[in-house]
Amino acid sequence: MKFKQFVFMGAGMSLLALASCDKIPGSSPKLTSEKDSLSYAIGLNLGRNLKTNGIDTLANREVLQQTVEAVLRGDSMQMTDQQAQTFLQSYFTKFQAKQMETSQKEGQKYLENNKAKAGVKTTGSGLQYQVMKEGTGAQPKATDSVTVHYLGTLTNGKKFDSSYDNGQPVTFKLNEVIPGWTEGVQLMKVGSKYKFFIPPNLGYGPQGNQMIPPIRYWYLRWNY
Repeated sequence: MKFKQFVFMGAGMSLLALASCDKIPGSSPKLTSEKDSLSYAIGLNLGRNLKTNGIDTLANREVLQQTVEAVLRGDSMQMTDQQAQTFLQSYFTKFQAKQMETSQKEGQKYLENNKAKAGVKTTGSGLQYQVMKEGTGAQPKATDSVTVHYLGTLTNGKKFDSSYDNGQPVTFKLNEVIPGWTEGVQLMKVGSKYKFFIPPNLGYGPQGNQMIPPIRYWYLRWNY
């Protein structure tokens, strides 16, 4: 069974980001030896990890840099490794809970506003959708395999996945994907183009996945 033109979008945002330097902003060290290159590669890897995790918005960069230097010098530390680990676990558990609460409120507000828009329909499960183009073919059952083209973005417009990038549609069994796909695609006829707004309970849940940020309450908007 063939389905054409499918786009999905979700809301989300990454958690952290950070970098620190005692040089002029924007300056770059000269790499004149293997040791320099090793140091740069380690710093690049560390900086990327910190930025990906969003630490710069949470941490005091000066304290962070001083602590790293103190560890490298072998100075006496103000926390033991166990104390530091316990603190981090506690901090990020509370941080995530706060982010989840905020995100859920934002998500609920988004969906409330969205369902009032012209052409948006809401199913009993909370799935929202718009019919962009109605097909004339058969409708699939949950046990059917379907072939779709899709484009997925977050609600901020950032793309996180697309079959178009690979130059070919994907085929999957409807009862082996997220509930939003399973329910939504069954509404469509072959040749249809739909847009779906999928709450987290019909997607990957609040934990997200590798493409969808885990901290934010996210929802998907999909066009088929």
